[in-house]
Amino acid sequence: MFSRLLAGTSAIAAMLALCFGNPASAAGGNEQGDGSASTVRCGVDTMAGLRPAIRFDSRYYLADMAWQDAGVRFSELRMFDDRPLPAVRTADNQGAEGYAVMDGQRWSSPQRQAGIYFMESIPGVGLHTVKCKDPKIDAGDSSASLQWDDLYGYRSFRMHMDEGSMTIEAYDPATGEPTDNWFLSLIAAREKSEELPFTVIIPQRISATSGRNQYSVDIAQGTVALNQEDTPPAFSIYPDGGKIMLVFENKD
Repeated sequence: MFSRLLAGTSAIAAMLALCFGNPASAAGGNEQGDGSASTVRCGVDTMAGLRPAIRFDSRYYLADMAWQDAGVRFSELRMFDDRPLPAVRTADNQGAEGYAVMDGQRWSSPQRQAGIYFMESIPGVGLHTVKCKDPKIDAGDSSASLQWDDLYGYRSFRMHMDEGSMTIEAYDPATGEPTDNWFLSLIAAREKSEELPFTVIIPQRISATSGRNQYSVDIAQGTVALNQEDTPPAFSIYPDGGKIMLVFENKD
């Protein structure tokens, strides 16, 4: 999806101008390929009804996020060995070093759109995706910060992505107090369960295998657990003190 968007920057600028009235998307970072910083890009996810999407691309990981009417999700999340960035990393030049934590294209079906979704538990109702307003994005040379509110004003989210880690926190906008009534959940098509690479899921680590390569995501804050009701070996990550912190730079 984003490989198509990144094929022509003029097309992105035109779409952004139509949607946001500003042809200069929120972008920052080092694009010289010397590996000294991340590359942050914003495009329009055409599957999300022209709502905002962001790509954060660093030496250690790539994250695509989409704000859709059905909720906010990571549509792509991949880890990489530490290496210099190409000027623009696309699906064609990611190479064999990319290790999937979420592969929204391969793990989806016509009936189920894969992603790592922001979820909430509503008493008497059950589990639902968190429906959110569009984010405010601040992209720097080697990091990006996002802030957004849920649709009903129950909570606000702050997110920070740097070279090797990602931190997400939620708080009550009225009091500023952190809230734990949300979590991240990997959702995949049931018929794609054999394609999921995860081998070991323990409270502070998600481990997976790609060919002969093993890789892990460390949960520096928060706790991960298996989704018992799902057929695929999917997982959820729960906040601690309103915060989840994922570390990608220690691949092994």
